[in-house]
Amino acid sequence: MNPGATDPQLILKATPPRLSKTLLLRPRLSSSVPQLADKSLVVIQAPAGFGKTSLLSQWRREALRRGAVAAWLTLDERDDVTRLALGLALAIRMASGRASFGKSYAHVTSSSEGGLEALTSLLAEVAHMAVEVEIILDDVHTLPKPTLETCLTYLFHNAPANLKLFLGSRKQLAMPVEELLTHGQVAFLDADALRFTRAETISIVTSRFGSRADSDICVRMHDLTEGWPLGLQLVIATIEKSPSLGDAITGFSVRSGDIQRYFVECLVNRLPSSLVQFLVQVSCVDALHPELCQAITGRKDSAELLQRLQDTTPIFLSGIDSDWSRIHSLARKFLRDRFAALPSEDRRTAHERAARWLAERSMFEAAARQALQAGQDQLAYEFVAHCLYDLVTAGQVARVTEWIERLPAAEIEKHPRLRLAVAWTLAMSEQHGKAARLVEPLIDDPTTDPDERRESAEICAAAAFFADDFDGLDRNVTPWVSSFPTQPAMLRAVGINQLAMLDLYHGMPEKARYHYQQLSPVEVMRVGEYTRGWMDWVVSISYLWQGQVVLADEVLQPALARAEEQCGRRSPIAVVLASALAMVLWERDLTGDLTALLANRLDVLERHAAPDAIAMGYVCAARNASKGALERRAFDLLENLYALGEARGLSRLCVVSLAEQIRMQALRSHGDTCSALIARLNRFTTPKEYKRWGLLGPLVKLQAGIARAYEAVALQDWERVLVELKVCKPIAEQLRRIRDGVQISLLQALALKRCGEDGRAQFSEAISMANSLGLERILVDTHPDLIDWMQRVQGGNGVSGRLEAARVAAIDSAVRPLPRARVSASALLTSKESEVLQLLAGNLSNKQIALALNVGDETVKWHLKNLFSKLDAGNRKHLLDRARLLGVLDTVS
Repeated sequence: MNPGATDPQLILKATPPRLSKTLLLRPRLSSSVPQLADKSLVVIQAPAGFGKTSLLSQWRREALRRGAVAAWLTLDERDDVTRLALGLALAIRMASGRASFGKSYAHVTSSSEGGLEALTSLLAEVAHMAVEVEIILDDVHTLPKPTLETCLTYLFHNAPANLKLFLGSRKQLAMPVEELLTHGQVAFLDADALRFTRAETISIVTSRFGSRADSDICVRMHDLTEGWPLGLQLVIATIEKSPSLGDAITGFSVRSGDIQRYFVECLVNRLPSSLVQFLVQVSCVDALHPELCQAITGRKDSAELLQRLQDTTPIFLSGIDSDWSRIHSLARKFLRDRFAALPSEDRRTAHERAARWLAERSMFEAAARQALQAGQDQLAYEFVAHCLYDLVTAGQVARVTEWIERLPAAEIEKHPRLRLAVAWTLAMSEQHGKAARLVEPLIDDPTTDPDERRESAEICAAAAFFADDFDGLDRNVTPWVSSFPTQPAMLRAVGINQLAMLDLYHGMPEKARYHYQQLSPVEVMRVGEYTRGWMDWVVSISYLWQGQVVLADEVLQPALARAEEQCGRRSPIAVVLASALAMVLWERDLTGDLTALLANRLDVLERHAAPDAIAMGYVCAARNASKGALERRAFDLLENLYALGEARGLSRLCVVSLAEQIRMQALRSHGDTCSALIARLNRFTTPKEYKRWGLLGPLVKLQAGIARAYEAVALQDWERVLVELKVCKPIAEQLRRIRDGVQISLLQALALKRCGEDGRAQFSEAISMANSLGLERILVDTHPDLIDWMQRVQGGNGVSGRLEAARVAAIDSAVRPLPRARVSASALLTSKESEVLQLLAGNLSNKQIALALNVGDETVKWHLKNLFSKLDAGNRKHLLDRARLLGVLDTVS
């Protein structure tokens, strides 16, 4: 008799974990994606808490649905060669339902030769099975070294073609897989691959909290946990009982709830006190290096201690390079609370040692932070003077802003390069007025270095741009245009950005893009991500200006990905690019990701973005809220935009807010409301005000004119609509605002129709232009009656036809009934046994099952007997429970 067959411990090890109803299926990590589908060995290597077992469970479920034999075995330190061979045989026997599988291994002895002989027999039996076999091994890191080096290595080097192995380990496995790597048969997934993406975090949080968690809360939780699966679970457990999730996230502390308990148990209670003390000491720095840890603690074994902590705790994130690593922010907060409890002299010494080590390696900003903590303020300011300008060019605006709040004015004026760094940061923020005052004296001083004067002029131009003062932008840029070719790459790129924006508002978008041909690809790579991001933004805005949304999308998608990777998701340049991309997605009717794109970003947009970006972000957020039947939220956002414009003296934001509100109210036929909004708009569009607008005047006149046309639409005064639009159309053509021109043509065609005239030719031409530009939503946004007209003209083809088809499909999928149970295709069960199991899950009796399958009662009993045997169940309820546990039966709500 096979001893493994009756060993209860092996039976437990070969039983897969229970599948949670809330298990997140992650399509990007599916076993069928190209990176994994054709591999014979897939290895997950990540610390505890990164969802290895959950992902292995997902792969097992996918294997069952493909009809494969999916064997599960959880390993431990007792698994010598013999025990592993017996466990594998039992796992395959349970998964396949073949009671005879592995029966020939009863003669196996405890010697390694006997174990390898058993494995050879096992692999031979697998090769003779006419199905795909997948073996999933969890906790591989617990295996004894001899077993790992001999048995497991033998297993994947001699696996037959129909066998695939999935391994899960908390540590990096030292396995000789060079030959498999050479043939492309191995795939490795690490902690970075297992981190939740933003979309996955949103899915988990919304499924847990429903309407209590809006997109901002979901994204803030993702940023807080940095995609760490266990971290997200702990944060959810900590805040779920709070009446307000937003307040709970804002005031989140690692000192409370399950997260405090976890860190105490995982770090303090489980680790030796000397290791805990080491971890607390080195937590005073953000990034860890073995030599830095040695400098702080004085311990020569710091490298070994750090490696041990990385191997045994889940709190370390992937290394910056081969030597650097970082403690997860949640764990670092917990450890710094402990660090704060150390004697003050110990803390000061740790900070001083860290500052000295970092400064010696020219890591001046990190050194300055440590010097400040050590109470050495003057030394910190000297360190900052070395690095702040480089931080600005790298786009680390949040870090620079933090230093600006700490630096005394005297220190800023003492160091010219520091002064320029501060001025650049202030210029591209809501404090742009301070920037001009800081550097204007340099421009007027003939004794100042000419390069500094040119750069100061660009800073003043940037401040004017953020103040929506295009005439001021022109005054500061034009005198220095001839010097652009001799400037450094970064300053040259900034000047071209400013010149391009001037040309754009003069109605020359093509010329605006042409300026960038002056920069070679090498120069573009050298300008820094922040400046490069602004270049991409200006180019994309020039395309949006014309309505070329597809071309804008091609620029923005990679630019935003780079900015988020290099500067961070909430960095100003990433937020500015995101607002432009939101407008593109809206126009293309790709609004599925729009909420997450703007989530937890509007506050940064207000403080660190130009008026164009602020307007686009708020308008898109409002439109998206309105589409989601959140009208109150939509109009609240637009009123916030108006208030922001008033508070900052950015009148154009007020005009954009009112114009969008008028459009939205007109489409709801709210004539009185539109008239009241027009009265507010008139404040900004008197002849006297138009003189003050300067270069912005034509655009404001266009926006106000379209808004007045919409007021006439709301009042059903179609002749007046034509009068207002007749004024607007030449302005749109002069400015090359093609999207606005299409909208005007659509409204004109509708007005002609309502006035009893023939507008079909103009309507068809506008539709053709919208299709060529990719403006998928323009009919819906211009007037709902255009959709019905479109369907009558084109029979459901074109923009509105696709919208209507999508709407019908969505309704159809929402009302279509779903089955209550689904049996996965599996080699464990025959097709007839699968049908019986599914009917049994529907609570049918034997007689009802027989009628449904058109077979006799005895046949049903025979199938049930086989099911009880294969699933090792004693009764019907037990059978269904076992089927769900093994992943054979899925219950669908």
